[in-house]
Amino acid sequence: MLPKQTSIHQQVFTNARRHLNLSLRAMGKELAIHYSLLSKIETGKQRPGPKLIKRLTQLTGHSIAQLYHNDFTQPALQRSTLTLASDPLALNLDKLNTAQKNYLKNKWLAEVKELTDHITQRQQALAESLEKYQHREEAISKLQGTLQVQQAILTFLSDHQAAASLLKQQENEVARLTEALTALQTQPGIQRLEEWLLAQAALETLIWRKQNLTKKIGELEALLSR
Repeated sequence: MLPKQTSIHQQVFTNARRHLNLSLRAMGKELAIHYSLLSKIETGKQRPGPKLIKRLTQLTGHSIAQLYHNDFTQPALQRSTLTLASDPLALNLDKLNTAQKNYLKNKWLAEVKELTDHITQRQQALAESLEKYQHREEAISKLQGTLQVQQAILTFLSDHQAAASLLKQQENEVARLTEALTALQTQPGIQRLEEWLLAQAALETLIWRKQNLTKKIGELEALLSR
């Protein structure tokens, strides 16, 4: 039974298609997938892979965070009260004196450096966690298939009154596979693709912050050179 709460990937794909004003068939064609797969994604019956998610962001020109929040405008921080260096987009740099401009420039340069290091670390960690997630999902799928076969053999042996020693041997094999499957499913790291999407959205917010700070630093330098 599917959870009542809409998952992240459901929201992302549904919002993107509605924003583009496309039918399931048309959207599926744009993404190079069958429309039935897209329908399953939007209804929570299928999870999209990272490559498909990347194609979606390329098609829409918007980040995962924007698609999830249904925000198709240029992101802007909105606060009623602003401190001097909190939101670069909200500041009118022309009205600042030279000392304030130099203060902001130095503050933002330090923040950009810190963001650059943090973004690099997060990108590496995300790439590693996604690779581990994909490998684990493949291993789980294979092990589940093997377990089903061994369970069917155990049922067959039991129904045909096989020797007790043979039954015991098969029971031990099923128990071993079940234990191995549980161990795989409970490994630390990303358990669902939705967790990776949330982490990716958070990373995109940092990248956006860095890009806008860098832009504002350029504007400050131009004003200071006058």
